[in-house]
Amino acid sequence: MKRTLQIQTIFLIAILLLPLISLPTIPEVKVVEAAGEGWLSGWKYRKSHVIQSASGAGTNYQMYIIVHYGSGTDSGADVYLNGKCRSDFGDIRITSSDGQTVIAGENNGWMEEKVDGDYAKIWFKVPDDLSTNDATIYVYYGKSDAAWNGNATDTFIYFEDFDDGDVSDWTYTETVGIFNGGLDNAIYHSSSYSYEMWENTGGYVGVYCEIYKSINFDGSKVKVDTNEYHESNGLTGYFYGRILIDSNQILNFDLGTSENQWISRSSDTITPSSGSHTLRLRFYTDTSSGNLITVYWDDVRIRKYVSPEPQHGSWGTEERNAIIDNFEAPSPINPNEYF
Repeated sequence: MKRTLQIQTIFLIAILLLPLISLPTIPEVKVVEAAGEGWLSGWKYRKSHVIQSASGAGTNYQMYIIVHYGSGTDSGADVYLNGKCRSDFGDIRITSSDGQTVIAGENNGWMEEKVDGDYAKIWFKVPDDLSTNDATIYVYYGKSDAAWNGNATDTFIYFEDFDDGDVSDWTYTETVGIFNGGLDNAIYHSSSYSYEMWENTGGYVGVYCEIYKSINFDGSKVKVDTNEYHESNGLTGYFYGRILIDSNQILNFDLGTSENQWISRSSDTITPSSGSHTLRLRFYTDTSSGNLITVYWDDVRIRKYVSPEPQHGSWGTEERNAIIDNFEAPSPINPNEYF
């Protein structure tokens, strides 16, 4: 009886002292979803990014981000990866909101330009309907054996970089026999061809040469973007590069200034009716002088456009894949060693 009373007394004292006992604590750890659970298998890091809605944008709206190799503050279209991606940006992948459906880097998306170890400008289509709701995308990086595999044709309504060396689907024409045109592999914006137009002789007014082809449209409002390079003599107001859809001129730029450099050009908007329309790239001269000009076209693309366009929203903090291949923790686990 006395022993039972002693045991009960010790038990009661233990209960009373329990709140005063300091037990080791395991720090709280935020674990992101692992491969196979909303994570792109094999990639170490990702950042989320919000694309804000815009009236009429619909699905498959073309957007771009600028990925920086170094450090900085994520804002707008710019995201900084702190040296954790490949220096050639071959491991960059962009996915839709599910974290696994790749929309750039796996036979889709277009890396318009890059400087290794510095930055890359990447275009992609947002599959979500941006007309009324924001969309979230993920930018993945951190896979040393990955290689970029883009496809600009899949990204835009129409894309032409002439890099297949085949212009048989374009038709060349001129109003008078003083021009010429053809592929050029010496001056180009993206490897390895551009389309060159030039004058053989001057002295004519209001004449042009052009290439044209039929494009199918779905009735959306569009813009035509291109990169162009021209060799000039500083004579302004007479030589022009022009883009037309059917007979509608939507871009006109003077070839007398800003010579000998690649320039990005963007047209006015136009809403072709659903069906086939003719895209025209034109070199126009309106002077009787003997000055000779050359213009090069590259990376011609047609994209959807609404005003205002969808905007870049917030960037999430860096997340790391919680699953490490072949990882086996020893026993017992020291939480301070792993967390």
